[in-house]
Amino acid sequence: MKNLISTFCLLFVFATNTFAQDISFANTNQSLLYTNPSFAGSNGGLRVQTNYQNKFPNISSGYSAVNWQNSADVYLKKWKGAFAINYSYNNTRQGLFKIQNIGLTYAQHFTINKVKIIPSLQVSFFERKMDLREVRYGEWYWGVIDEPIGGYNFPSYPIIKKHNVDFSSGILLQHENFYMGISVFHLNQPDMGLLNIQKLPALLNIYTSYNFILSKRTLIQVSQKFMLQNNNGLLQFNSNAVFLKHFVCGLGFGGETYTAKQTSYNAMINFGYRANYFSVTLLCGKGFDKKGFNYRDVWELALSFNLRDKENRKTLKAFEAW
Repeated sequence: MKNLISTFCLLFVFATNTFAQDISFANTNQSLLYTNPSFAGSNGGLRVQTNYQNKFPNISSGYSAVNWQNSADVYLKKWKGAFAINYSYNNTRQGLFKIQNIGLTYAQHFTINKVKIIPSLQVSFFERKMDLREVRYGEWYWGVIDEPIGGYNFPSYPIIKKHNVDFSSGILLQHENFYMGISVFHLNQPDMGLLNIQKLPALLNIYTSYNFILSKRTLIQVSQKFMLQNNNGLLQFNSNAVFLKHFVCGLGFGGETYTAKQTSYNAMINFGYRANYFSVTLLCGKGFDKKGFNYRDVWELALSFNLRDKENRKTLKAFEAW
């Protein structure tokens, strides 16, 4: 009984902290709608993006997570607007916690003095689930103990679910190769609690970038992303480049604060290839803190497909316009 009580106390804290913070994808260029819904239609045609993330894979148990986000957006020239649909999936601790989210976005494109202004609204439906059949006493807690709860089972409610509707919005400013956007996710702060009533905290996301087109075959991008949610903050800087029109590489550095005394850093490197209709990128991130390297590693594999007019397809454009 003591083990059972301890497990549920720890489970309650873990569920609260895990579900109260959104997943962050390090490769912003391949998760544009996840960063700001106003990126819908930013390439002037049809775009499909998918990004698979393996977070903390060096933990056999504990807070390891698999995240997957997909989006498709299309620009409608007659409407001067864009529609988008997105789907995301999160699996934390090998099936103990799962989140699925599907959303629909509309973004209207305005142009004032050569500055494009794009406000957007996103409506999503999410399911959050906790599978008590996956509970093992202490297994998630830093991966130290792997002791099943012997003699206990949960026949009545082995799976706890919560469904709700979520609203988000954003605005994006674009002038030539400069982008600046602000988005707020979870405007209505829907109830996401599995073990009690708990509001999903609003997420503030600020993104800026500039693309230096040095030649017809060379491009360098510098970008910054800031996220703030429930007193958890993340600041990330990236520099990406395209050489010989097709080969992509980049470096990044980010810091994430969980509490006033707990900060983790992540250094990232990525390689990829872009063609007229598609691009593929592999990103690797290594986590560390003041004590040295820690378990917060991340891997991301991203694929994208685009269908634009002939001129934009063959010309090297800003990363956000792919």
